[in-house]
Amino acid sequence: MSAPKSRREQLGLELEHLRRLAGLSGRALADMLPISQSTISRIESGKALPTRDEVGVWADATGANAPTRERLLTLVEAALREEASWRGKLGEGRTHLQDEIRARETAAHTVRNFQPTVVPGLLQTPEYAHYVIPRADIENVMDRAAAAAARLQRQQSLFNGERRFEFLLSEAVLHWPRSHPEVLAAQLERIVTLAPLKAVNIAVLPLGEPVDAVPWNNFVIYEGDEPFVSIELVHRPETLTESPQIDLYRRLYDQMWQRAATGSKAAALIQRVAAELRGLSSCR
Repeated sequence: MSAPKSRREQLGLELEHLRRLAGLSGRALADMLPISQSTISRIESGKALPTRDEVGVWADATGANAPTRERLLTLVEAALREEASWRGKLGEGRTHLQDEIRARETAAHTVRNFQPTVVPGLLQTPEYAHYVIPRADIENVMDRAAAAAARLQRQQSLFNGERRFEFLLSEAVLHWPRSHPEVLAAQLERIVTLAPLKAVNIAVLPLGEPVDAVPWNNFVIYEGDEPFVSIELVHRPETLTESPQIDLYRRLYDQMWQRAATGSKAAALIQRVAAELRGLSSCR
């Protein structure tokens, strides 16, 4: 067996070993914990990272002794620190983040993407990507060219029709960066070009549209055999795998989608803003 590639994978192997030593199946352990069986499977395979509290109750349920419990808690802290350094890893010249996102998209039958600030990577033009990526690279550690290239390569999945992509954009996305109207106008025109694709569905939530709640950050719902929600925070990505959490984001997404402009109305809104930007650019 090859050595674990990350602390998260090592932790998953340790927890699986502990469960097996206790003579428990995944289902039996799930009955004892506030964690679903599918999440237990994802944790043990290294696809999900448990919290410190979840590791603690796992240790209790399997009868781990004090030294084992302490080792597990130390390992989860190391795994959390490793997750927090995900941007730094990009600075080593790897495109592992884009590769991981591509793998998530490939495993899903539907990807539902809410963006309140920037155009999603799957829709970005090269010029827009090269403008946005440095502004996300707060610590100045990213291999920006490699990240942009990998992001653009992922866009091929929009054309093969193997899965469905939904993009729910706040209207604010259409106006930033206003300081580069020619880049933004071309980006918006690109969105309109992609909108008719069979695999693509685009909606725009107009400014001022009344909704009960709007999140401050982006999130992506991956619908598949094991659905989950990914949230890209400033310091690290967050993955939600519990059904109540996923259902919360589904309800929030559906509520915003119902209030959003879709189809020809969304295209008209995007084209109007693009025309304004073209006019602004010509006046410079």
